[in-house]
Amino acid sequence: MFQVEKTKTIILEEDNTTSTKHPEKHSDKPRPETTKLDVVNFFLNLYKKQLGAPPFSPGECTVLDSDTHGPESLFELKVKLGDDVHTRRMTITPLGEDTGSRSKCFFVIYDVHMVLKIPPMVQNNLQEYIESIRRDARIVNRLTPRECIVPRVSVILKMIRTFDRTENLSPIKLEETYIQWLMEDPGTQEFLKIKGCFVYFMDLAKYYFLGGIVSKMQDDKARNADEILNHQEIIWETDAFEGRYGYQYSTLCEDLQHLYGKCRAATSSVLIRHKLASSVQDYRIRKWFLLHLAGRTIQAADAEGKTEILESVNLAIRGLMEENASTVKSYRKMINEYVRDKMFFRNKPQMETIIINLLELLAWLRQSKVSIRDLKPDNLLVAGNADDYPHFLNSAGEYNIGLIDVETATDFSGDKPGSIEQPLLGGTPTYATPSHLFANELIAMAWDDVGRTLHYQDWQATLGMIYRVATGRALFSKTGKILPKLPRMFSQAPKGKSPLDLIKETGRLFWQSAIAEFDAKRKDKEETLKALKITLDETAVMMLQEELAIESGIVLQSLKNRVLNQKIYGSHDAKKKLFSASAKSLNQQKVRLASSPDGNASQIRVKRQALKFFGDLERMKNHLARLAWAQKQLAKPTPSFTVFEIMGILFDAILVTMHNPDWPDLSGGDVGTFGPSTKDATYEHATI
Repeated sequence: MFQVEKTKTIILEEDNTTSTKHPEKHSDKPRPETTKLDVVNFFLNLYKKQLGAPPFSPGECTVLDSDTHGPESLFELKVKLGDDVHTRRMTITPLGEDTGSRSKCFFVIYDVHMVLKIPPMVQNNLQEYIESIRRDARIVNRLTPRECIVPRVSVILKMIRTFDRTENLSPIKLEETYIQWLMEDPGTQEFLKIKGCFVYFMDLAKYYFLGGIVSKMQDDKARNADEILNHQEIIWETDAFEGRYGYQYSTLCEDLQHLYGKCRAATSSVLIRHKLASSVQDYRIRKWFLLHLAGRTIQAADAEGKTEILESVNLAIRGLMEENASTVKSYRKMINEYVRDKMFFRNKPQMETIIINLLELLAWLRQSKVSIRDLKPDNLLVAGNADDYPHFLNSAGEYNIGLIDVETATDFSGDKPGSIEQPLLGGTPTYATPSHLFANELIAMAWDDVGRTLHYQDWQATLGMIYRVATGRALFSKTGKILPKLPRMFSQAPKGKSPLDLIKETGRLFWQSAIAEFDAKRKDKEETLKALKITLDETAVMMLQEELAIESGIVLQSLKNRVLNQKIYGSHDAKKKLFSASAKSLNQQKVRLASSPDGNASQIRVKRQALKFFGDLERMKNHLARLAWAQKQLAKPTPSFTVFEIMGILFDAILVTMHNPDWPDLSGGDVGTFGPSTKDATYEHATI
């Protein structure tokens, strides 16, 4: 349940171009590295306090699993108090360890399920620590009654002291009770510090990580191995092989049988050298062969205690796998496709409800005027009836998606740029945009509407999460690699370049890549994305209706500007005809013009300008047609879309918002296509 996406958060360092103005104050000094054992020692001291033992009482922690450096470790805590020895257990799992996240996090089971967040910089000022917790509480207050998990001192302090008559207190009032005690009793601060610096504690007792749920749905590797190892005879039964995987793979079955013959011969040679040929039966060699086909190696438990031959047998079979890489690759690809198809249809209802609830969460954030700015599956929780998990995932109305930590969030309800609190700069590259790296002043300069721009950062993240839920893959893995390079591009820009020029140039670089990657990946997974169908709830419908109306206005105004500002067709009548022309007629004019004779150099130049002009207008008309189609679908009593369509709707809106149509052109064509592309939009209220 608690698997973690291997993503990382990047932070824009303060330079001459942008600055971070945030209410939290942190030391400029990086905090000491915090390890898993540091966290365990923290809980050992907490255990002493719970037992009433002095801090100097003898104590120790012992790892009970086989790998202290593995992702999950079980520890036993032991404290000697007088003649008695007290013991208890705890589990600790690093979350996103070594991924460059701004804060390092651990998932811990100790009385309750909790997340420890360790900031990257020294934090040892109590007032600043408390203010940062209260700031998060203010964000959560705006999102009430949405489930949100934020740092609270009470998560730990209630383990060492309880107060009378607090059972009816709200979580916020209970937190204030413990904060008051914390301020009155300075010694209590030590139970909130690791290595002398404050850390943050979040209670996750009632919820599930969305990231863990998605990872479990899309965990191909383990399922592929299970498929291979749980059907050990199928390779040697051609009819059964064809019946399970398809008749088109009959030749592959024969190739695998031939490969096994080589494997048996090579293995027998090793066994003869060790004088063990008669003691290893054929079924055992078949299992060894299948283990390597599954990408594993033979372990002692698989070798009936004959450990002296393990290295030689593994080496021999591995060599054969490499020599016959084409057959092995084809087999693994077939298994992967079979397992994915099987799991897709099993998980399809859950994928659809998760996507519905992600859009509902986005609409809720818009309504609440809060931008989270680092939305990703590992920062989201699933709140439903724990007794009915995972069955409640089959119905969108049986659960909702909440938030884990709002460190990067901001309230954008203010009307003026200066009234919106400056959030921390940075984001997770595969879910972020260039605007994540700019202070509010620069956002106001480039995009005018700071709040809308901050909100659309969450649209980009939601788009990426929808694709990950549907496919198990990152949507913008290549494009995300551009983001860490942008701060350096700003700092090394030639003198004379204005910040706005740099925003446009870096934005063009980013969005050009995003268009290409979006188009390629959506097309590659088109069948899967079209198989997923969602019915939107009322809040998501309202959000899309209102946002697409704004988008239509932006595109229509851009179309009008393009027609009025061009110099090729100067008369007013010509401009009116161009403005009202259909995409189909514009395409026909473009084709006729392209096939006409070139003429002299001046005429060639004008012809190229005209061809580009017709192409621009055709794309805008198609965009407006798509918007008209989407609005028509949204007006239905139960608006429903395929995920392929909803991704197109979201990406069109993101692109228009984040890269103004009047900025330098983005090539790539109509990559956002999602509705009928042959039907033109109508403009009853549009004039030129």
